[in-house]
Amino acid sequence: AFRRGLAEAGANIDRPESVFTVLEGALAALPPDVRSAIAPLGYLADAPISDALLAALTGEQGDRLDDFIEICRGQSLLTWSAGQTTVHALTTALVAATSSAGALAHSISQVRARLDHIAANDPVAFRGEQMHFEQLLGWARGQLGPEDEQTLGFAHSLARGYRALGWLERAIRLDEQTLRIAEPLLGPEHRNILMSRNNLAIDYGQAGRLEEAIHLHEETLQMRERVLGPEHADTLGSRNNLA
Repeated sequence: AFRRGLAEAGANIDRPESVFTVLEGALAALPPDVRSAIAPLGYLADAPISDALLAALTGEQGDRLDDFIEICRGQSLLTWSAGQTTVHALTTALVAATSSAGALAHSISQVRARLDHIAANDPVAFRGEQMHFEQLLGWARGQLGPEDEQTLGFAHSLARGYRALGWLERAIRLDEQTLRIAEPLLGPEHRNILMSRNNLAIDYGQAGRLEEAIHLHEETLQMRERVLGPEHADTLGSRNNLA
C-alpha cells in the first residue's frame, strides 16, 4: 500500500521499506485524535493545501486546527506557510497505507461538500484545489469502485466545477468517462446513471453542441418519466433542461 501511494504521488525512492519504518515512528507518536484527523490527507495531491480545505478534511477549525498543524510540524509530517500546508508525498503515502478502511470514504464525503460550495460560489478557490479533487477521484475509483455512489457523486461534482469555470471540454470528458465506466455496471436506468446523462447533456448544451444536448435530454426525460414518474423532481429538471 505504501508503494502504491508513492506511485500515486509520482514519487520514486530507493529502499522504501526503510523510509516507511522511519515515518511510521513519527506517525505513531501523534496523539490519537491527531492521528485520526490526519488520515484524510493521505489521498491528496503533492501540492499546497489551503487552510479552508485542510479544515474541511480534518474537521478541525480555529485553535484546534492550529494545534493540529503544530503537532504534525513537530513530527516533520507537514510544513505550513502563508495560509497553506504542504504534505510531502512520502507522508501522504504513509498515511494512506496505514489509515483505516473508512478513511477514504470519509475524505470523499468531507471534501465533496466543499467542492460543491466553491464550484458554485468561489471559482478561484476551485482552481487552486482542483488537483486535490482529481487525486481524490482517482483514489475513489481505485478503492471504492467506479460504480460506487460516492465515486459517481464526486465525479459529478468535479465536472460541475469544470463547467462553472467554463472548462467545458474537461467537463464533457469527465462526464463521458463517468457514464462510460458506470453504465455497464449499474444499467442505463439507474438513478445515478440518469444523473450522469443529464449532466452530460448540460455540458453539450453549454458547449454549443445543441443537437447532441437535445437528443440526450429527450432520452433522459423519457427514462426518468418511466422510472421515476412524471412529477418527480429529477423528471421536472429534465423537462426544464430540455426546454
